Amino acid sequence: MLYTSDFSNVKCMNDFSKNGEGSVYIKDHKLFLDDTLYGKGLTCWLKKEFKGDIEISFDACAVEPCFASNINFFFCAKPLEGESLDLLEFSGSYAQYHEKAQMYIVTQTGDFENVNGKSNIGYSRLRKDPGFALLSETYDAKTVLNQLYRFNIQKSKNQITVNINDKPIHQYKDENLYEGGLLGFRTYYTKLWIDHFKVFNI
Repeated sequence: MLYTSDFSNVKCMNDFSKNGEGSVYIKDHKLFLDDTLYGKGLTCWLKKEFKGDIEISFDACAVEPCFASNINFFFCAKPLEGESLDLLEFSGSYAQYHEKAQMYIVTQTGDFENVNGKSNIGYSRLRKDPGFALLSETYDAKTVLNQLYRFNIQKSKNQITVNINDKPIHQYKDENLYEGGLLGFRTYYTKLWIDHFKVFNI
């Protein structure tokens, strides 16, 4: 075990830092991210770097009020070489990460219509920055309001595996696998909670 939190104490917030204008707080032993007021994107970073082969698990649930049912998770995240800003100082703009950071992104969204003028059919995707390259995609996994999702992500040797509710969703072999970096939760126009966050060495 490299890190664990059940968010049983508000002091857990000392482990985290946010990018964006939304709210991040602990309530009822859960970590909440709420971007429903601003709708510009909100990221919550764990202020600890992890290297090597790791396994990450957490529970996530989108709750009311919810518009985009958006659950994102960043891992192996670092600013690109030569960038002056630390990730904890980024603005929260999604485009800024794609242009100025290296990371992997696991995304799960729900069905929605006319959210900031956009509509969506729910999906799950695995992407890689910089460049927001699509590595894996499925429409067989999507976010449903008030439904619990158990995420398990493994980065081992040159393989990334993402399981959601014990079902294999993404498997990708990356010959240029990132060594390590920060972990972060992100959402867009959504209120969600996180619980049972654990990081293991494989």
